[in-house]
Amino acid sequence: MSHHLAGRFIEVCDCVLICPCWVNEIPDDNHCTGLFLWDIGTRDGQLLHPEGTNHSVIDGERVTGLKVVSVSVHQGRRPIRDAAVQPDEYGGTWTVLIVDKTATPEQYAALVAAFSGRAGGTMAELAEVSGTVIHSFQAAIDVNKVGGGWTITVGPDEQGAAALVDVLSEPARFPPEPDPLTLSHTALDHELGVRPGTGIEALRATSLKLNVASLPGGYLEVTGRSGMTGEFLYQDGALDDDLKARHPEPADGNL
Repeated sequence: MSHHLAGRFIEVCDCVLICPCWVNEIPDDNHCTGLFLWDIGTRDGQLLHPEGTNHSVIDGERVTGLKVVSVSVHQGRRPIRDAAVQPDEYGGTWTVLIVDKTATPEQYAALVAAFSGRAGGTMAELAEVSGTVIHSFQAAIDVNKVGGGWTITVGPDEQGAAALVDVLSEPARFPPEPDPLTLSHTALDHELGVRPGTGIEALRATSLKLNVASLPGGYLEVTGRSGMTGEFLYQDGALDDDLKARHPEPADGNL
């Protein structure tokens, strides 16, 4: 299943700064609940192009501008490629996939397949980290950059109902340093498709609320927790030649 995806990811969980998964350690209290968001084809709201095309594509299905949220619960360590740990240190991971409500049925099917691991390549290894997908559905997904941090809202579909996901975050800074904490070469760089040459910025989730009934343990309301954000790039398989011809790389070479 060929795919060429680029964009921004945001990760937030109920561990304290920094989430131990990023350094391949057991999560706080041996348990972690959180989410990953993939904003496909954008960089801070601007279109971001994978190499050779002006669109993110999965088997020729364009998915630029769409978003995917993976809400997960896991015990023990996350399964990470080549991790030197014993199998009994993995306690299991369960995930609910939420796809942008604006996706067509074809786009929805392609995104669920890719983020469930059926696309192969690094995305299959991402799926091992994300765990067993027990449910998938569509909902409104909104993400915005605010004051250097990010807000994420998923749903609700019913007026007056609680949002399925509600996140407020800010850069994780340590005064008097003006810049946020950054990391590189983490245990999750490969699976998260961290774009070569870029780093990961640490966030502090000032508020994290989850209300995902289909996920065991999918209810959460905490403050002052861990987050990370960075750029991702997943590429596997050959791009359709006519897609390349119709959508060449930008003249300035920026992606």
